[in-house]
Amino acid sequence: MIDVKDLTFSYGKDNQALHGLNFIVNKGEIFGFLGPNGSGKSTTQKILTGILKGHGGTVSLFGQDISTVHAQDFFQRIGVLFEFPYLYANLSAIDNLKYFSSFYPKEQVQDPEELLERLEFKRDFLKKPVASYSKGMRQRVSMARALISSPRLLFLDEPISGLDPSGAVLFRKIIEEEQKKGTTVFITTQL
Repeated sequence: MIDVKDLTFSYGKDNQALHGLNFIVNKGEIFGFLGPNGSGKSTTQKILTGILKGHGGTVSLFGQDISTVHAQDFFQRIGVLFEFPYLYANLSAIDNLKYFSSFYPKEQVQDPEELLERLEFKRDFLKKPVASYSKGMRQRVSMARALISSPRLLFLDEPISGLDPSGAVLFRKIIEEEQKKGTTVFITTQL
């Protein structure tokens, strides 16, 4: 599913973030990518998701070199939860999910309300603006955003950040459920 060979990346001449990284993630695997702050975890994930260009080495996803994949087809097969939630603060959870689901074929999209219910999102906040949500609530909406398209490959950057212990347990359960469906899960987290 993911094959990385001799991956390098620099943020300028004197700031090399990745130094020849090698790993393989098999289909249906939950892969934990661990490391301290500043070790290149988020940089690696940005390269794997096609956000960050200009890397050295080779990166293949779904058996294709990432530098040659067709963007729309590629992005329709992955789901991403970023470390910091990327949501429209003036829109509600439902409106955010409806907006993001519009980028995918209808047959691939999950029902936003059912997804939020699965994530134990508070129903009385469904139509309130994201700006009024706690960090944990925003994280639940971000997870719903990552799952809305029924991705085959799910990237999760610090997925339990901002969650209380019961929320963290719920996310672990959902990650395991996704794996049982055949989804490959790539999780970055600190040591």
